[in-house]
Amino acid sequence: MFKLKPIKSVALFSLVLLVSGCQLGGSPNSNSNSDSKFGDLSELKKIDFPSTEAPKGISEGAFEVEYDNGQPKFKTWVSKGCFDKYIKTYYENGKPESHIELKDCKVHGTVRTHHESGRNDIEVNTLQGKLSGPFIIYHDTPSNKPNITGTFKNEKLVGIVTEFDENGTVISKALIRDGEITVLQ
Repeated sequence: MFKLKPIKSVALFSLVLLVSGCQLGGSPNSNSNSDSKFGDLSELKKIDFPSTEAPKGISEGAFEVEYDNGQPKFKTWVSKGCFDKYIKTYYENGKPESHIELKDCKVHGTVRTHHESGRNDIEVNTLQGKLSGPFIIYHDTPSNKPNITGTFKNEKLVGIVTEFDENGTVISKALIRDGEITVLQ
């Protein structure tokens, strides 16, 4: 299964493996690192790409739904019976909740989510509905700097996953290659 190099913290990367579809058992020689925020990778599992099938009877072109207070709730483009080009959702306060790029009625491009405060939450790239390309999870703080960055390829984590503190200083790094995780920092 996985061959693990010396690891400072199994807890640090359990969720990295979870997101990449793998499992990791605890090791008696592992150290705990409760300061790590790699747990925020679990947010990526919460991304549920919406169906792009449009409800029957909706005409082609721009389609919008509003809250009772008149603020936008949902915006998209309808083409050939499905949502195409984009899906934008909003909080009731009018601030953006998500922006999902679509191509040929599939999630394709950048997916961005925001906190209700308006701060960035997650940016992830997709190809034909699958996680593929760089991602960023942001700190939900006034600075809204990146918390964790990395790359997906065919829905699996690959390459370097980096964790930053709120000031932008690197606090943890791991290399993921061929199912092997190596803690670099």
